[in-house]
Amino acid sequence: MLSSMLLGVAGSGLNSLTFGPGSLELRLLTAKLAARGGGDAALFAGPDLKTQKRWRSLMYGKEYGGTDADAPGCARVLTTAAELSASLSAAEALVLVCDSAPLEDSALGTLFNNAGDDLRRVVLISKMGVTRAKPAGPFGIGGGDAAIAAGEAALRKATSARGVDLSIIRVGTLKGGGPGVAEGDELGLSQLYYDGIGDLTAYMTTQSYDKFTNGAKVL
Repeated sequence: MLSSMLLGVAGSGLNSLTFGPGSLELRLLTAKLAARGGGDAALFAGPDLKTQKRWRSLMYGKEYGGTDADAPGCARVLTTAAELSASLSAAEALVLVCDSAPLEDSALGTLFNNAGDDLRRVVLISKMGVTRAKPAGPFGIGGGDAAIAAGEAALRKATSARGVDLSIIRVGTLKGGGPGVAEGDELGLSQLYYDGIGDLTAYMTTQSYDKFTNGAKVL
């Protein structure tokens, strides 16, 4: 549901890049839904080819992940700096997932230094309570939300300088791997995601949560 909202803000049919240090489930779901909406959709996994294979498998199933290729109409999983640069230069929308950690200044600089002239929209997923964040206490304890708030401020400055629209969506604790299956079409992550949950209670709760919230709508 949250990924659908992000996609609505980012714009269906646009070339998009999903990036960030936050929730992996959200990054995968957003890229997958963006690909379904049309346009080129990509997300960056880094240089580890095992990670690339796993991300493909989590989105589209183990068999798909084993092909070691991105099929037409599916989200592309990038691993090299050259691929990331090419995707950035063509991106019209950028989705930054920072619900649990801020985007580092170096990463922000890389994104905006390599983004092309077509970039028109940035969507940031952040955390509830950030606007009331306090600095770290003695010995550096706490202050995580303050770091996220500082990252938001840096992003506001960067988007303003480029004249790019910025939308911020704040969330609480995220659960599950997507909205399940509708009419035989897998809308969330693959069964491999659920099979990777070792605790039986957590497995059943997560799968049921996704199943029974399938009908939720955002207005």
